[in-house]
Amino acid sequence: MAKAKRKLKKEAFIAIIVMCAVLIVMIVLGIFRMNKGFVYRDNLDTIVITVNDTNISLKELTFYIMKVEETGQERALLYNEDNPLAYWNLYMQNENQDSGYMTNIAKQSAIDYCIRDNIYAKEAAKAGIEFTADEDEDLRYDAQNAFELMTNRQRMASELTSDDFYIILYKQQLSFKYMAYMAENDKDGTLESIMLKYDVGGTYYESLKMNYDIYINKDVLDNVKVGYVTVN
Repeated sequence: MAKAKRKLKKEAFIAIIVMCAVLIVMIVLGIFRMNKGFVYRDNLDTIVITVNDTNISLKELTFYIMKVEETGQERALLYNEDNPLAYWNLYMQNENQDSGYMTNIAKQSAIDYCIRDNIYAKEAAKAGIEFTADEDEDLRYDAQNAFELMTNRQRMASELTSDDFYIILYKQQLSFKYMAYMAENDKDGTLESIMLKYDVGGTYYESLKMNYDIYINKDVLDNVKVGYVTVN
């Protein structure tokens, strides 16, 4: 009987040691992952947005991040030339728009316009809208020009090529062409009507968007800080 009790105690002791060892390993791995941190370039091929059957990588989204950073950095330097990051870390309180830190507002803007271009590119294809040979040639020129005008920081952060620019600009310009097409068939086909109805936040666009299955990879995007990617 005593021998059996000693055996049970020994097995319980071993089980406790094993559990402690597993716990220590988990803690060490957790610390390692925290120390390793999020490396932007290591995630460029990660899918961060899906619009129906179209997968959008962080690399493609970086095009839109670059655009909002270019515009935002101009304001940031006006706000504080010595410390532009102060602007990106500002908390904005807006009554009619989303409130939050500027870095997150800018990130959401990049995501919104990336989704818009992919949705409208699909709608344009359904409507039979396409580019002429001359327009396609202009697009290729614009893509090459955009690639050549990139800063070293933008090249390193995004790894975008001229071919990547062409694919992204193709969808973006097709999106613009679709909005213009819709405005032409609108009784109030003014620039204001395009903004109020067909662009991000517009009544037509937001209603259309509901017909699409959109997935956003927050696990990755929560680690992205706009204002730090291709500037500062």
